[in-house]
Amino acid sequence: MAEPTRKTRVDSDRNRVRLRASAARAIRSGGLDVSMRAIARDAGVGIATAYRHFPTKGDLLEAVLAERVAECVLVLRDALDEPDPWTALKTVVGWFAELQISDPGLLRTLLDASAGGAPFAQARSEHAAALDLLVRRAAGARATPRHLLGTTRPLGAKRR
Repeated sequence: MAEPTRKTRVDSDRNRVRLRASAARAIRSGGLDVSMRAIARDAGVGIATAYRHFPTKGDLLEAVLAERVAECVLVLRDALDEPDPWTALKTVVGWFAELQISDPGLLRTLLDASAGGAPFAQARSEHAAALDLLVRRAAGARATPRHLLGTTRPLGAKRR
């Protein structure tokens, strides 16, 4: 006889979402030093509820980072499908710049394998390869956009 499937309670789903959102806010504002207790308090749930959903803080961080990785996959996939190489590259660079400005803690964590990003090493490698391809496509494009002509100079060099 097959076992009946267990439905997740609505409040359980809501608590899980609230915990992930709270952890994302905490990482954004202060990095990884936030405690599970502080995350649970911010989410409006008890510490036991937090640990029931995420047995370790690492599990919670991984869930938060997985959402960002999924977003990155979509952005890169769209860019790779874009026929204009400059538009594709501009879109990806712009998205990463906005992410760095709005979520520096999350991005730092994702890129730091020792701080919680280790489960995403393969994704980072795939993203780097996709970005490399986008750069090579743009570099190989016949026409350089006019607004980019004459704008390159060594870092730190003064404009004339």
